[in-house]
Amino acid sequence: MTDSTGGDVAPPTRDTPRSRAEFYRDVCGLDARVHTGNHRIHIVAGPVAAITMPVELGQRIKPLLREKFGCDGPIIDHPGSRRWTFLANPDGFGLYDPVLHAELFLHRVSVAPVGSEVVLPAPSDAFLRYRMWNTLPRSPFRPWAGTVVGFALDCVNGT
Repeated sequence: MTDSTGGDVAPPTRDTPRSRAEFYRDVCGLDARVHTGNHRIHIVAGPVAAITMPVELGQRIKPLLREKFGCDGPIIDHPGSRRWTFLANPDGFGLYDPVLHAELFLHRVSVAPVGSEVVLPAPSDAFLRYRMWNTLPRSPFRPWAGTVVGFALDCVNGT
């Protein structure tokens, strides 16, 4: 298993949706589950925040996260729509604040609603290039959601 930078991570012995979900749970601290019908791997938003934005904005935020935390991920790349999803620890940054959501919406940034499913890259996604890791989680580390959102707002507001 590699991320978009080519960094190797110890892959499961046999990369299947189930083994990948186990990797996400055991190594990355993500409560990943596999849908029985379509074999997609997902987590539920709430314990993890999922913040999606245009690639261009994400490229500006990624080095800021690395500077602040020494790490920038995990980040899911959606090549077809040219968007990235940052997985983060929720920290009460305003998940229910409609004014914040409206401001983010103006800049094509969205936060997955609490309770919604967030689909993670699965083995079959690598061939389709539909959903892949930009920065693969290698540990349970996730930046704070408020920091990701704050950086996004700073970038779009020119501060």
